[in-house]
Amino acid sequence: MMTLTIQSCDYGYSAKVINNSKTDILIEMKFDKAIMKEQIMKGRPYKNNIETFMNQGGILISFDTINQISKRKIRPNESYIVDEGLGGRPDFSEFISIIIYSQDTLVLDSKVKIEEAFKKIKARTFVLEIK
Repeated sequence: MMTLTIQSCDYGYSAKVINNSKTDILIEMKFDKAIMKEQIMKGRPYKNNIETFMNQGGILISFDTINQISKRKIRPNESYIVDEGLGGRPDFSEFISIIIYSQDTLVLDSKVKIEEAFKKIKARTFVLEIK
């Protein structure tokens, strides 16, 4: 008798904000309504899609479902996974902007700025460190 085992070789990536400062930071993320709607139309339920972003670390302060804006507090020495999935690197397609309020406010108001802010620290792991 012969047994055949099939194993997926899909690689996963993650992109996270790490708060290495001595104070809390606030992350404000504005989601792209069209992209979110597209994902829903492909069969990914809205509630599940949003819950993915809500349960990745930190403390949810608010989520405006009309304007698609999430605010989350990250305490010192904590992190929040902003994006994760299959593939080699994040594309941040769900976001219009990410603003990080700390000692200095960091405004990432385009996908290019968001991509440039997250540095690759090892294979498929990207980090934006706040000091």
